[in-house]
Amino acid sequence: MAERMAQAWGHPVVIRRLPSALVALVASRRYGQGSYRPIKAMFDHYNTDGFVGSSNDLRTLLDRPPPTSTWRCVASPPTDPSQS
Repeated sequence: MAERMAQAWGHPVVIRRLPSALVALVASRRYGQGSYRPIKAMFDHYNTDGFVGSSNDLRTLLDRPPPTSTWRCVASPPTDPSQS
């Protein structure tokens, strides 16, 4: 994914793994202290087992096709407001 994004954007893209405790701490400030442990456990799981999903998961959750713009924004370079 990073390689595709780098090609689309024309500059290197670096992937960094953040500690799950840091991600959970930041999230708990937004979602409340009770969210720390579940979020940390979720990211620990992702770090151990990967983040695996089916292209049908979002369709199933939404009970409709997901918007295509959701995936386009991942592979599109960020816009520069000065060039608008």
